[in-house]
Amino acid sequence: MRKKLCTLFCTALLLLCVLPVTAGANSLPRPYVQLTIAPPDQPVTWIALLTADEPDKRDSGTPAALTAALPDGWYVWDGAADPEQAHRASFFGPDMPETFRAALVLADGTAVVTNTVTRTRSMQTFTVHADSGTITTVPTAAGLLLQFACTCSITLLIEAAVLRLFGFSLRENRKAFLLVNLATQLLMTLTFGRALIDGSDYLAYLLVFVAELVIFIAESIAFSSLLHGQTRRRRVVCTLCANAASFIGGVWLAVPLYSRIAAIM
Repeated sequence: MRKKLCTLFCTALLLLCVLPVTAGANSLPRPYVQLTIAPPDQPVTWIALLTADEPDKRDSGTPAALTAALPDGWYVWDGAADPEQAHRASFFGPDMPETFRAALVLADGTAVVTNTVTRTRSMQTFTVHADSGTITTVPTAAGLLLQFACTCSITLLIEAAVLRLFGFSLRENRKAFLLVNLATQLLMTLTFGRALIDGSDYLAYLLVFVAELVIFIAESIAFSSLLHGQTRRRRVVCTLCANAASFIGGVWLAVPLYSRIAAIM
């Protein structure tokens, strides 16, 4: 019965692998900057992104209070009236500035302009502190660490299930299973994960195939010697199936997972 289940599982993985998985490369969310406003003493009526490059067309809707408070050499790139829930606004566009300032207009007509900040990710959240006129963001390393924790957890769950399906004892093999997967997931985070952080969608999906090929080979060699129980051939087949399952799951989950991480970063 177990042999039939393994055969069915391998067949299903083969069918999934031939699906147009790479079509997901075009489904990555478009780059954006999200500004979250730390609760000020009074409501924010207008929020804007400022750029040092003079735009081709001036925004005629800019409040007079902000126009008067603009630093020399800075212009309104885009603005939003009545920010969502009075504390959040998102900005999109292919020409979105890399280096920018944020500006707020408060309910009493006071304008607040923040310090200069530079984007380091394609989808990035910044916190605007209205009281101090500063803007901050979470370091990229924290995003990579969070991404590693999420993807590694998913991979361990999927591959542990496959190991049990092939009749391996998780208790006997836990040390090798954990160490090898931690190493390979670190490689995936520093290649595929880093490319997603940078917004290099096509590069990301090229890297995921290259990294997975290296992982398939490395884990097959490692687990063929380190796993206890079953024949060497069964260890290799199990490793290949486990990697195929986690690869497919990872590719389909990459966009929603990264979007969620970006939303809190």
